[in-house]
Parts: sequence; structure tokens; C-alpha cells
Amino acid sequence: MTLIGDNVNIEYFRGNEKKSVVATIAKKEQPQLAGEKLHRLLKGTVLSSTQKDQLEGVLIEKIQTTSYAWKMGLRPGDIIVSANRYRIVNLTELQKVIAPNNPLLINIQRGQEGFFVVLR
Repeated sequence: MTLIGDNVNIEYFRGNEKKSVVATIAKKEQPQLAGEKLHRLLKGTVLSSTQKDQLEGVLIEKIQTTSYAWKMGLRPGDIIVSANRYRIVNLTELQKVIAPNNPLLINIQRGQEGFFVVLR
């Protein structure tokens, strides 16, 4: 099994010439987005798409402890699985279902626990 950080030798042909290259296995980088770019009440959060333990959604990567989102109970590691009653699996879908100036109903998965938070 190849692990993150391992080097892999790759041999290939270009025309009749055999070439080789060494590649390092790395963790896939997920695009991140500052929460305020989606909704003003998500200011102070950093969001990314995730698939964790068979659960898809938007991960709250970071959150400022002085932010409104923190005061409403959001924490790093929380996964947003629905917004405004629409199931979402990534940042693109989250962007489609929220209106920046309207209240935001989000369904959070935290470990084995799920709950709703209304941001207004």
C-alpha cells in the first residue's frame, strides 16, 4: 500500500524513448473559502468540502472564537450537511442554496450528533 509521503517511480514511453519520473504521494488539497464570501453571518470561518466517514458536506476548518458563528455554537470540525432544507455535499451546492442577506438554517453533524442552527 502506498502512503502519503511515499515516493513512487513512474516509467512511461514518449514515442520510442523510455522515461521515468519520481512522484511523491500527497494528500489531496481541498479548496477553502472564507465563510463571509458565502454569507455575512459565517464571517470568521474557513470552509471546505469534505467526505469524512461516508459523510459528505462542508467542513468548518477554522473558526474565530470572537465570531457570531462561534457564539451560535459552530465549532471547528463541524460538518454542514444541509442548508435551508437542501442537502449539500460541497461548497458549490452550499453557494446555490443560500442568500447572503437572509437567515440561514444549517444542519450540523458533529461526531455522532446532529443538530440545527439558525443564523439570523
